[in-house]
Amino acid sequence: MVKPWSDDEVKLLKKLARNKTKREIAGILGRSTRAVEKKLSIIRSKKVQRPAFPPWSKTEIKILKRLFPFKTARQIAEQIGRSALGVERKAQLLGLKKVYPWRESDFKLIRKLYPHRKSQDIANKLGRSLAAVYRKAHLMGLKKPLFSQSSWSEKEVELLKKLFPRHRTKELADKLGRTFASVAQKAHSIGLKKLNNPRWTEEEKKLFKKLFPHSKPEKIAEKLVRPLSSVKTRIYRMRQRQRAEKGRTSLKRKK
Repeated sequence: MVKPWSDDEVKLLKKLARNKTKREIAGILGRSTRAVEKKLSIIRSKKVQRPAFPPWSKTEIKILKRLFPFKTARQIAEQIGRSALGVERKAQLLGLKKVYPWRESDFKLIRKLYPHRKSQDIANKLGRSLAAVYRKAHLMGLKKPLFSQSSWSEKEVELLKKLFPRHRTKELADKLGRTFASVAQKAHSIGLKKLNNPRWTEEEKKLFKKLFPHSKPEKIAEKLVRPLSSVKTRIYRMRQRQRAEKGRTSLKRKK
């Protein structure tokens, strides 16, 4: 006859199962290993039954549809007597979405930035979706000019003159917070041109030796006013030469 498990034995079994083997548990409880395995299997297979919630009434759904866009799930839950999680799930099933009203400060920001800043940057600043920014700009009658030149500050122009010849246009666009087209057109309008593989001057070489390897490539590129790719290429070639020299030196020593 199978010996029934007492409540105390079950509690001890659950506790021991965390860090003991089944054989060890069997020895402690004075039961067979098979009996321990079977009982553990039964305990683990039991599923916790979630309390059943009554179906949503038409009145509750009506209130949810009216309040969900503007109120929190917790506020609605307190009003209709349900859990906040239940409110969120039902809203999701009904396809309801939140509506965040635009503030006056939002209007000022989008009006100021939209003509010359990336729409994604504006969306990030406002904490809204890109589609929401496009839609609101359209309703406000805002448009992005093909090439925004009048809004360039003197500081931006000076930076463009300094960096454009040796840096990629996309890098400059990201640095200035402008579009690729805006940077390209402004550079063209003031007669800037790209330098094709500009040679390193003696001053640049000296400064590079002084900075490397103590400084990161990004810092070196900034100091030299050169593209990051140019600095990384020089580092790669220098290391290749160092390896080759070490190889030749080791061969001479062996001879």
